[in-house]
Amino acid sequence: MKSFREPSSPSSPDLSFSLPLAIDLAISFSTLPLLALLATGRLASQSAIRLGEASEELFRGDRLPTRPLM
Repeated sequence: MKSFREPSSPSSPDLSFSLPLAIDLAISFSTLPLLALLATGRLASQSAIRLGEASEELFRGDRLPTRPLM
């Protein structure tokens, strides 16, 4: 005997949908600039890290001349 809570026939939900053409084109055209922005941001952050490490080496102190004691 079937329970009244069970559906009479198993059905799978329809998950397919279609976007309008304008939205598809907007997504397509915005993909390349977004990837370029991400790559530029990564390059800028790596450059800032290298610049910081270079400035630490410059001001480390062991390469500075010694001052004479009075």
